[in-house]
Amino acid sequence: MKRLMQWVGIILLLSLLVSCGGKEQPTVLSITPTGKPLTIVSTDKPIQVETATELPFQFTTPTIASLLGDCWVPTGLTSQESPDGQWIAAPCELGESSHLKIVNKRDASAWELSFQEITGMFPCLAFTNSFGETDCFEGTLRIEHWETDSRYVFVNVNYLVDRPFDFSYGLYRLDVKTRQVSPWLTTSPNFIYRYEFSSDNKKLAYVASADPNTLYINSIETGQVFNHKIPSQVSEIVYLTWSPDNQKVAFSIIHGEWFNDPNGFSLGLLDIKDGKITILISKDKRLFYPTGWSSETIINLSSVTNSSDFQYDLQTKELREIP
Repeated sequence: MKRLMQWVGIILLLSLLVSCGGKEQPTVLSITPTGKPLTIVSTDKPIQVETATELPFQFTTPTIASLLGDCWVPTGLTSQESPDGQWIAAPCELGESSHLKIVNKRDASAWELSFQEITGMFPCLAFTNSFGETDCFEGTLRIEHWETDSRYVFVNVNYLVDRPFDFSYGLYRLDVKTRQVSPWLTTSPNFIYRYEFSSDNKKLAYVASADPNTLYINSIETGQVFNHKIPSQVSEIVYLTWSPDNQKVAFSIIHGEWFNDPNGFSLGLLDIKDGKITILISKDKRLFYPTGWSSETIINLSSVTNSSDFQYDLQTKELREIP
């Protein structure tokens, strides 16, 4: 009986194994959340996911050409942007008439002025040509410079006359906020000016053909004008150039005719502090004229009759040729 029970137990055990088919039972995983993102480790190279960067919105800046529209800037002249970048001023040729166009770059509003509206003169300087016919020199407008506050712009008035050195028939200051035009050097067919702004744009040195032996210094800030007489016979004063500290003005004095002056050129110097004028070089046949300054005491010179360059030392009073 005991042996029979043992066999029954064996048979029942075998039946249980057969019913399970010999398969491995699945294991139930218990995942406890940690709050951290799932990290997948790959046997290949890791996958790099680039996050898109949101770019700031960019305004499209209009080109100068689109702002100026039908304004054609003549060859040899240029437009000028104000120091703060808000305004653009340009001399224009509209048909046969000379105009000035000032555009506000923020809203594209424009202020346009004709040659006659600025100067009060017809843009034609009459003369008799080689055929005995009446002709005219065309009036032109040139942007001289903007003041540092970007409110005022100076405009040079000229006529297309073939002369050896730069000159002007007038200078005007335009207020872009009030749209007022102020004559700084009044235009006249009988007046020719030569001038030079100081590097800080606070002073203007100029001479006028109506009074050739006087050098004027104009304060841009106050409007005051100081006149300084040249202590020698003068035909013209040319080539005004400011020292680096804007306290001195060097210039050439012509005693006779251009390029055929038997007396030669003289080199003069005006000291703004005491108003004293000194003749540094007197009636030299090499016809020196100043081209700039190397330092507060060194004036750079060129010669009409000599291709070499020179320097004049204010401390040693020596003139030396630069090899």
